Amino acid sequence: MSWLSKFRIQKPVDLLSSSRELQQAGHWEQAFRLLQNQPEDAALEREAVDILLRALQTQSPVATPPAHTAPKPQLPTMAAGAAGIPEIGADDLNADILRGSMAEHGYLLVRGLIDSTRVEALTNAIDQSLQQRAAAHAPGANSKHNSPWYYPSPHFPGNHVSYANRNASNKYSATGSMPVIDSPRGCHAVLDVFHQIELGDVLHSFFGEEGVIAARKWMFRLAAAQPDTVEGIGGGWHQDGQFMGERINTLNLWIALTPCGDGTDAPGIALIPRRFSELLEFGTRGALGLDRWPGPCRGTRPGAPHGAASLCGG
Repeated sequence: MSWLSKFRIQKPVDLLSSSRELQQAGHWEQAFRLLQNQPEDAALEREAVDILLRALQTQSPVATPPAHTAPKPQLPTMAAGAAGIPEIGADDLNADILRGSMAEHGYLLVRGLIDSTRVEALTNAIDQSLQQRAAAHAPGANSKHNSPWYYPSPHFPGNHVSYANRNASNKYSATGSMPVIDSPRGCHAVLDVFHQIELGDVLHSFFGEEGVIAARKWMFRLAAAQPDTVEGIGGGWHQDGQFMGERINTLNLWIALTPCGDGTDAPGIALIPRRFSELLEFGTRGALGLDRWPGPCRGTRPGAPHGAASLCGG
């Protein structure tokens, strides 16, 4: 009998005790997996989030990583989207196509990466998470709020407050953004979908090493449909230029869970169809400004299935 199977008959309180014994011994992965695939229980789900965050903090600092020297493959033949942006179906996604697209274009649009059932699970996770956060911060809310959909772990590295809520006048609501790691059940839902579509295998091959998720940049977003303007990007779509230093291999993944882009009343992500290997200034110190945001915005086609994903090289 494996160490995992003999724990499955335990009650939640006993599972917590067993998991903490494993944590104290430094067996973080075993402690985490022990709490997975159990009946839904808020205490277990919160503990799993704490394990993920605490395990990261126990890792030894890594010196400046060596430059990644993975060979640059030829860009595979694929259908080009608007303005030359490479576009493929989910069945065609692999590390070679992803690496070639990042090297040549800086983007890859993947249609149908997530099917309708998984889209429904993720949209529900976003709704529940934002609503429970708003409830937890509402006037007169119970200080012992213990929803599995909202838990700002004390082990989170930094501030839980999202950019849009840094102003004290901006109260939490059922729209906006929040870190996925602040929603134990939502976090599990996303990781479960990533596992089902075997995304980890693709990214492992793409990076040439085990990939990690940046918890502070891993976000749920629910934005009202707003048009792009010169003053701002409707819907909050954006690509950060650089925030983790140089010589870091990163990949941004945006997943559209509702129709957006051309032919809808909601903007998609605006893409400049070329790769830039350096940071470009915008509207500062004499930098060239744009009188409109690049377009057309690309999102899910009108009437097409949701779950289209845009991957952007960092």
